[in-house]
Amino acid sequence: MSPIYSPVLLDQFASDSITAGAYTFDTGSGTMTVSAGQIDVSSPTADKRIMSTTPALENVRVTAKHTIGTVPASDPRYAFQVVLKHIDADHELWAMVTAGSGTASQKRLVVGMRFLNTSPAMAAETLLANQNLVTAPVAGTSYWLRAAISGNVVTAEHWLTNPALGGSPDTTLTHTLSTSGSPSNASLVGEGVTGSSGLGWLNGDSRDPFLNFTGAYGAALNTSSHADDFRVEAEIPNPTLLTLDGDYGIGTPPRRTRTRPLDGDYSVLPAEATRILVLIDGELVSRPVQVLVAGVLV
Repeated sequence: MSPIYSPVLLDQFASDSITAGAYTFDTGSGTMTVSAGQIDVSSPTADKRIMSTTPALENVRVTAKHTIGTVPASDPRYAFQVVLKHIDADHELWAMVTAGSGTASQKRLVVGMRFLNTSPAMAAETLLANQNLVTAPVAGTSYWLRAAISGNVVTAEHWLTNPALGGSPDTTLTHTLSTSGSPSNASLVGEGVTGSSGLGWLNGDSRDPFLNFTGAYGAALNTSSHADDFRVEAEIPNPTLLTLDGDYGIGTPPRRTRTRPLDGDYSVLPAEATRILVLIDGELVSRPVQVLVAGVLV
C-alpha cells in the first residue's frame, strides 16, 4: 500500500507567515518576502532558504509550487529546492529542480544531502541521484516540486499541474539511502532521523560540481521568481483503512448519524494499528468522522 499522509502545514501565504515566525532563515535572511499570497525573491544571487518551525518529522512529504521568473538569456541558472530533513547546519536531505540555458543535463531533478566531512572538517553537498526533466522548465511558468522519504527510500517528483488535484508527475526520481559505510547516508538522514522541512532558491555557483552549469553566474537569480502552496505532510504509520461503499450522508449540512455495513470483517483490528482512516467512494475522508466497529466507537 502506498503511504498515506496527514497534513501538518499548508501555507498559501495569505499573510506574512515569515515575519510571523512560522519559519526561520537558514540562509539569506531578508531576501524572501511574502506579498500578494506568495513568496517573492528580493535578492538576485545569494542562496535563500527558510525552514518551517513545525515539529521535526521522520517520514514526510513536502510539496511547493514555484514560478520561474525572468532569467538572463545567456546563462539562466535556476535552482529551486525543498528540504525534507534539516537536522542541523551540517546535515540535511533535500530535492531540487534545476534549469539552465544549455544542454538537457542542466534541466534536472536532483536528490542530495549535506553532511559533515571529517577531513577536512566542513559541510559538503553530495549528489545522491539525478535525472533529466521530461519537460524543461520555462520562464514565467509555475510548476510543483514534491519530495518524500519513507524509511530510507526518497522520491522526488516534478509536476506540471497541482498534485493535490490528482494526475501524474512529469518526472519522477527514486533513490534508496545507502546503509553501508560509517556513518552511512541512511544513519545520517534516513530511517529513525527527524528533521524540519523547508524551501528556497540556490545560487548555482556554489553547487557547480553537480549542477553542470557553465560560464559566469547570470545577472539575476530571478527577482521575479515566486513560491506558493507550501505543504508538509507526515506519513501515517500502520494505518488501517475502512472502506465504505455507498452514500453516507456527507453533505451540507452532514447528517449526524448514518448506518451502513462495512465491506469487510473488522471485528478484530490489527494490534499495530495507530489510526483508523475512512475511504468513501475511494476518497480519504479528511473531516472528523465517527465509526463503529463491532459496536465500539473507533
